[in-house]
Amino acid sequence: MLSQFGLHFIKTGLIEDKLGGFLSRMEQLREKGDYNCIFSVSEEELCTIVEPACELVKVIKGIIHQEKEDSANGNLQH
Repeated sequence: MLSQFGLHFIKTGLIEDKLGGFLSRMEQLREKGDYNCIFSVSEEELCTIVEPACELVKVIKGIIHQEKEDSANGNLQH
């Protein structure tokens, strides 16, 4: 999944490299949480996650909105 995300969104410049790196970091934390019973995230680390997570969601919402507008106007890009 992350490789496809990188190929279609990071490499094309739709999403900044730093947000791609953030998403990779979140995937690593998710895997640790899923497979390591004693893993926990500190409050300090959680504080560093909120802002980039909100930024990533905002960027993705913008891409979706733009795609909807392009589709409605007949400007499909493949």
